[in-house]
Amino acid sequence: MTMLLGIITCSLVTLVITALLIAREFRETLRRVNALLPRAGRTLDEAHRSFQQARHLLTKANRITQEMETVIHETCDAVAETLGRFKSWRERAQSFLKEHVGNGAGVDPRRHHGRRVINRGRELE
Repeated sequence: MTMLLGIITCSLVTLVITALLIAREFRETLRRVNALLPRAGRTLDEAHRSFQQARHLLTKANRITQEMETVIHETCDAVAETLGRFKSWRERAQSFLKEHVGNGAGVDPRRHHGRRVINRGRELE
């Protein structure tokens, strides 16, 4: 029985020593972490400022992109309107030529005095 008490005592002493060593290591680790906290705080503050600047730039870029989109849409509308006018003018001109010039309007050119006339890259006979 004495031997059993001796083994239990040794086990308890070993357990207490292990707990004390772990507590000491934990305390040293906490001291190191505590020493790093001010530096980590400065780094986090700097990161926060950088993120704020990035957010500001992205907001500005988004606003500019929206303005560009508006300008592009307005430009496309203006170009479409202008092309519509040109189409209308072309149709009027074609109609005018058809009415006033008569038979030859819109027909490929014919031979003149035995020569070949080239029209749009192809020879006509």
